[in-house]
Amino acid sequence: MGDWVWEGTHDNRNIVQWFGDARDMPKLEAYFPSALGSERATGRFKGKKSDIFGAFCVLHLLASGVPVDKIWHLRHVSCSAGIVDGLNTIMKKAWWRRIWVVQETVVAKSPVLYYGNMCAPWRLFALAAVEYDACRFTRVIMEIESTRRGWRELAPMVPLTVLRKFRSRLATDPRDKVFAVLGLIRSWGTEMSGQAMKGISPDYTIQDSQLFLKATELLIRNTRSLATLAGTLQQGLRSTGNLF
Repeated sequence: MGDWVWEGTHDNRNIVQWFGDARDMPKLEAYFPSALGSERATGRFKGKKSDIFGAFCVLHLLASGVPVDKIWHLRHVSCSAGIVDGLNTIMKKAWWRRIWVVQETVVAKSPVLYYGNMCAPWRLFALAAVEYDACRFTRVIMEIESTRRGWRELAPMVPLTVLRKFRSRLATDPRDKVFAVLGLIRSWGTEMSGQAMKGISPDYTIQDSQLFLKATELLIRNTRSLATLAGTLQQGLRSTGNLF
């Protein structure tokens, strides 16, 4: 059974849910009444090494439009250090770097992120990233959020752009570097004859080197240029066809 936390009215969609009980209420009272300037009930959280709860609360405030310089806990190092460390702990999880996460988050209508006994809508993270310009946090969130916006607006997902944008993400199977983003590519373009170009379909019976070579050939035909061959190869990967 979860309890709901919100800022302002019940119409606010930036909801954080935590799966606790009445014993957790002092934590909420320590954050939200003091968020805009009061020091009430903050003592017990000072010096906390990794404050995950505080990180979620601050992200909620940021997403609700509270400026960074108005959040008391971020203006006092005794509290901010634990909150920033908590946010870094959340962002260090391998989930953020996995390739399949991209499609799962982009195409979902209302994705929700879970961390331990906390959960919050993706929208909260996206809005907070705009307000809180922390290098890695903002980059990781906006990399996916910008693609989500393009997807919702039915923008053309250029195959080369999509594959390059997420090429550094982790995949247990190297072939998923391609297969995991196929659902985002609406069209592979047209042949010189004007006919629609046949793209790639998931096929785990072929070797990764064959897949990368096939994808490279298709990208060259799609762009009608050798732009696919430009760029830096990822360290440790075979060079044969693995150009994205």
